[in-house]
Amino acid sequence: MRLKRMLQELLEGFQEKIPKEKWKIDSKDIEIIFEDFSKHFETNVSLKILPEEDRKVLFRFIKRYIKNYLPVYPDENRIKLLRRLGERLLIKLISEFSVVEVYKIILRAVEKIEDEGKREILKEKINFDFMIVISPYINLSYKEDKKILKDSSLEYVLSVEKGINIHLNIKNELYKSLFSGKNHVKIKFAEDCEFTQWLRDSLTNLVNNKNIIKEIESLHEKFHLMAQKILESKDNFTKILLLKDLEDNSLKLIYLLNKIYTENLSQIAIYDKLTQVYNRALLDSILYKSAKYAKRHKLPISIIMLDIDNFKGINDTYGHLEGDRILKTVASIIKSSIRESDYAFRYGGEEFLILLPNTDINGAIVVGEKTRKNIENFDFSLDRKITISCGIKQIENFDNPYLDIEQADKYLYIAKKSGKNRCIYGNTILTS
Repeated sequence: MRLKRMLQELLEGFQEKIPKEKWKIDSKDIEIIFEDFSKHFETNVSLKILPEEDRKVLFRFIKRYIKNYLPVYPDENRIKLLRRLGERLLIKLISEFSVVEVYKIILRAVEKIEDEGKREILKEKINFDFMIVISPYINLSYKEDKKILKDSSLEYVLSVEKGINIHLNIKNELYKSLFSGKNHVKIKFAEDCEFTQWLRDSLTNLVNNKNIIKEIESLHEKFHLMAQKILESKDNFTKILLLKDLEDNSLKLIYLLNKIYTENLSQIAIYDKLTQVYNRALLDSILYKSAKYAKRHKLPISIIMLDIDNFKGINDTYGHLEGDRILKTVASIIKSSIRESDYAFRYGGEEFLILLPNTDINGAIVVGEKTRKNIENFDFSLDRKITISCGIKQIENFDNPYLDIEQADKYLYIAKKSGKNRCIYGNTILTS
């Protein structure tokens, strides 16, 4: 069922519960709500941490909602307008958390209305409206899940694609039930689910890493528990909060499956043959996908450009076979120095790139220094030390992260020129 139909069912449910003839909201009620909302918006601790510009944008949007949308009995046209309001909030990068916070403040403001009947009608309307406003966030998350399959060109393991689609179908059924307000979908227990059956029959034969299997099983069990809580909840506000947790859980599961998808491709297609880290060809897909995800969820993401110092001299002195051994060993040390969720690429020649999702500049500095020291302290069985130089940068250009790679490359150049065996970020030099 399309989202449009889900929203239509939600509208029909509201109109059945609150017939139009009962709708009697006057301007005085709206002024009371707006006045109380304004006061508590200014003092809300969760909203105070937002950048000032984001707070202004959010306040303007909610002011428009209270003044122009809340007083009006809903119809199909109003659904479209409310959904556009949610889309504009999303475009402005206002997070789901902030939307939920203002929802709570508005509900609190309704308690100032003396007439109990009006209070209940307004609460129903606010619940209805915010289910519409939040729908673009839910829909985008579903589109992101599906886009993983399209963007990554990962056609190799059809069984994993089947598993991803099973999970998405279960989630889609939940959304149908949620938006219809009828809770007609019964979520099975995790152990009885088709996804669990696929996990046991197929995925265990594809993946040797038992820890990943356990993590996927755990995420799937949590997904079922949260889905059941959502369906059992009678309160729309609780549903919205649980839905956010469900989305985070689902994205983690999808990305783990996507990682398996990637690692089951032809080794030649995605791995550098010599060093067995990812090759430059795969960088585009993972870099843009990770940057877009970071932008969407307001998460930090960083990169480290690193280069083996004096590598030409190593080749000239010891020969290319020994140079290849050094490259393979350095790549192995890089992989052992980063997390499972990070990515290491051979960028070209003796240059490597590390992509660090969910990592700010301070975290990237820690990884850069750890990698540099691990290589410096490793015994390569040569009569000289093997060292690296690094340029570190937190990604700021989410739509074109290669601009940040270019800047990190400049920092790497400065590290080389200023003495080697060091990491540089901005104007800061890190050495032993």
